Amino acid sequence: MTRAVVTSKYDKLITDVGIIFEGARKAMVTAYWHIGKRIVEIEQDGEVRAKYGANLINSLSKDLTQKYGSGFSRESLIKMRSFYNKFPKGSAPTLLNWTKYRELLSVKDDHKRITLEKKAARENISSRDLRRIVKESAGKPAAKILPVAEPELLDRPTNLILNTYKLSDDPQNKVPAGYISLDCGFYVDLCVPAKMKPHLTEKPSFAYCAKVKRVVDGDTLLVEIDLGFNARTRTRLRLRGINTPELSTPEGASAKRFVTRSLPKGKSIIVKSYSTDIFGRFVADVLYMKEDSTPSKIIENGIFLNNQLLEKGIAVNL
Repeated sequence: MTRAVVTSKYDKLITDVGIIFEGARKAMVTAYWHIGKRIVEIEQDGEVRAKYGANLINSLSKDLTQKYGSGFSRESLIKMRSFYNKFPKGSAPTLLNWTKYRELLSVKDDHKRITLEKKAARENISSRDLRRIVKESAGKPAAKILPVAEPELLDRPTNLILNTYKLSDDPQNKVPAGYISLDCGFYVDLCVPAKMKPHLTEKPSFAYCAKVKRVVDGDTLLVEIDLGFNARTRTRLRLRGINTPELSTPEGASAKRFVTRSLPKGKSIIVKSYSTDIFGRFVADVLYMKEDSTPSKIIENGIFLNNQLLEKGIAVNL
C-alpha cells in the first residue's frame, strides 16, 4: 500500500470522526432541550404537580441518577428546563454546544440572547470568552453587542487551468495496456487511453466546469461536475471561507433565496475545490456570470460567489 493511499485513508478517518463527533454534540444538545420540554410539560400537569409539588426536580434527579448515573443533578435538570423555556422554538437549537448554551441561560432579554447565540456561532467564540461577553453585555442593547464589521474578502482564484489531473496511485485500479489511470479529485479515478494526452501535473487545480443541480442553503450547493472524457460526478460543495446563517432562521432562508436566484438549476459555473470539511463536503470557490458564457470568460470576468455573499452581508467570514 503506497504512502498516498495510507494518507488518503487517514484523511477519510479524520473526516468520519468529525462527522460522528459533530452529530453527537448536536444530539446531546437536542436531548437536553427535549428533557427540559418534558419537565415543563409535566410541571403543567395538575395531577403530577399535586403529588410532587416543588419536589418534582429533586425526585427526578434522585431517580435518574440512580438509573443512569451522573449528569442529572438538580442544578443540571433546572438548566435543561431553563434551556427549553428560553429557546422554545419548534425544534432544539444546535448552533452551539451545551457548555455555551448554559452560559446564555443567564441572559434575560430574548433578543440579546439570540444575538449572542449567533455571534458565538459565527465567530466560534470559546465558552470562557462567551462567559466574559455575557457579563460585559449586561445593560447593553443587542445592537451594541454585534457591531457591523467589514468582511475580509477572500483571494480570488487566479490563473485557473481547467481539467488538470495527476496519475492515480490506487493499487486497486486495473489499468489495461495503453491506458492510464487519472486522479480527478472528488474521489473519482478515470481510466483513459494514454494517447488522449490529458493535462498531467503533480499539483492539479481541481477546477472544472459544472452545472448547478440544487441550492441546499446559502453556502452549500449540489452540483454536477464535468470531469472531462464524458465523465461526470454529482457532489455537494461547501463555499470556502464563509458561513451563512442556519437555514431554519429568517436570515438563513433569505441567504438561500439569494443564491437560488443567482444560481438557478442548470446554471453553468466554474468550481475550484480545495479539500473536504468535517461533513465530507468539498470546500470550493464558485465563479459564475449572470448570463451563461464560455468557461474562459467566467474565469476571467465572472462573479466570485464567495466574496459576493460577504460583500452583501449575507455571509460572514468563517
